[in-house]
Amino acid sequence: MAAGLKTWIRAMNPFTPPRAMAEAQWAAQSFVFALLISFIAGLPATAWLFGDGGVFAEFMKASAAAQGLSGDEAATSLAIIEAMMPWMFIFGTLFAIGIYGVLAWAQWRYMTWLIPAVWIAWLGYSLLMQIASPYGQVEHPPVPLWISVCGWAGASLATLIAVSSLHGAIVLRRLRRLP
Repeated sequence: MAAGLKTWIRAMNPFTPPRAMAEAQWAAQSFVFALLISFIAGLPATAWLFGDGGVFAEFMKASAAAQGLSGDEAATSLAIIEAMMPWMFIFGTLFAIGIYGVLAWAQWRYMTWLIPAVWIAWLGYSLLMQIASPYGQVEHPPVPLWISVCGWAGASLATLIAVSSLHGAIVLRRLRRLP
């Protein structure tokens, strides 16, 4: 078991190229772990935003006030949002599980380079938007430091694994072409 774990860790290292077909396969399949880490790292922010603390509701109250809604309109809007919040949390989480599950299954089964490449590109776009959002028109509630640290740590680890998965999938594609 220790040898298998060591091989998986070596396969997930983006700084060492796969040495053989099996290691390239493991590296390509390691993207499943990146998806799992990414999902788990996003749960604290989701729970904080839609949890009992009412952060999302308070943000929506401030947003309604900034839009100049009357008291009745703001109260109606807030009542609708508060009624929808538990369902948004539940169905949003289930939707994410479904998307992550399909991507994980496809990557495990087909070991393609496309899924990690698109995920890395999407992560780069997300990073760019997080950097640019304080300067743009996007308003969002202030996020506690511990949530930001959890998210960034999870995203960083998942990105390293995704890079190794992309590398492994490319090497695997080359090895499969050899006669």
